[in-house]
Amino acid sequence: MQADDLSVIKSVLSGQRNDYKKLVVRYQDMVMSIAMRVLQQREEAEDIAQLCFLKAYEKLATFKGDSLFSTWLYRISYHAAISRYRQLNAAKAIRTTGLSGKETLVADESTEPLTEGEDDFKQLEKALKKLDPDERGLISLFYTQELAVAEISKITGLSESNVKVKLFRIRKKLAQLMKEKIVNQHTINTLP
Repeated sequence: MQADDLSVIKSVLSGQRNDYKKLVVRYQDMVMSIAMRVLQQREEAEDIAQLCFLKAYEKLATFKGDSLFSTWLYRISYHAAISRYRQLNAAKAIRTTGLSGKETLVADESTEPLTEGEDDFKQLEKALKKLDPDERGLISLFYTQELAVAEISKITGLSESNVKVKLFRIRKKLAQLMKEKIVNQHTINTLP
């Protein structure tokens, strides 16, 4: 795929701007997947996906080809999604601190109890929502996008050993979150 990506990039840079659509079509699901995993809001993820492709188009001449185009685009997508998440959280923090300066409590939707018969996948999805956005991004790159640790390292700017350690800690955190939910659900179900 790299050779085909390079030929499309050369074509776009030589003036065939419409050829960029090929790259958009090829990688739109990947970019959207990363944005959704980090932001967990469809509208925001769609905006970030569009922004990523626009940014990649504007910077296409800077792509050197020393890594895969997909890796370069993953990096743009990952960092844009994390940045947008931080912006949204900063805005949320401002909104939840009222004019009086007193902090208002905001309900956490992820604390809802598990219903009977809920499968492991739904439990995992709820646990994933409790992770930090960078943690969700790493898990998505490794498990959903099935990227190698070396490629994740290039995307995130972390060392390979740091990626491995973070993935290990995230898996451990997910297991703990899922265990807590099961214990909490059991406690709720046993109340008189």
